[in-house]
Amino acid sequence: MVPKNIFLHRSIEANIRETCSDLLKDCVVVGNWRPSPALFVEVLDHTASGESLKETILERIKGFNGRRFSHERIEHKELIAVVASGDLPRTVSLLSSLPFLLLTRF
Repeated sequence: MVPKNIFLHRSIEANIRETCSDLLKDCVVVGNWRPSPALFVEVLDHTASGESLKETILERIKGFNGRRFSHERIEHKELIAVVASGDLPRTVSLLSSLPFLLLTRF
């Protein structure tokens, strides 16, 4: 069974990717069963300042946050972590592993 808030996290991630595509390489939202989700971001430009970047992200997602319940919002820069490129967790999708699965089954 898939938890309902996984869809919420995906919608937050999609909004951040759309509104901050010029700043971020990728992002991941975490925090099931927490008072508020947290955001981990990989930055495109390594010279971007952490604090000013966090404030820019918060400003850009303000409208999206306004349509969410309080426990679904990322409203404080303390809830945003800037990580090095390549540090975000990645999972292998079924489609990317499909050729391997087909070859090993027959």
